[in-house]
Amino acid sequence: VDAFSVTAAARVHAAAPGVLPLVLADRARLAQILTSFGSNAVKYGKPGGHVRFELEPGAAHVRITVIDDGLGIPEDAGIGLAISKRLAELMKATVGLASEPGRGSACWIEVPVHPIAELRAARPPTNSGG
Repeated sequence: VDAFSVTAAARVHAAAPGVLPLVLADRARLAQILTSFGSNAVKYGKPGGHVRFELEPGAAHVRITVIDDGLGIPEDAGIGLAISKRLAELMKATVGLASEPGRGSACWIEVPVHPIAELRAARPPTNSGG
């Protein structure tokens, strides 16, 4: 969230569960995508509106969603979403958009869970006591 300038134009919130699995992602590409989603949510949101970052773990991926209560994004959204989609594909991740005119938008990226995290989740706990 602190990667871009947050002004009085919007309040930024974050929500995440206590524990998240390791993910397989390029840090710079993921940061570029989230910065794009977040800065657009602030820039095009309504004055005094809200922007929320949510993290949701899944069995095969972690979804990071940026939600705003702004004007919404037309289906033929600009180049920023196309660039984010390409960056996500390079990481074997996916991006998506849900938008309702006049009510806001939700942009998300689903980043694959790291194979080590999948192995740890599948392996039963060991009893070292004996």
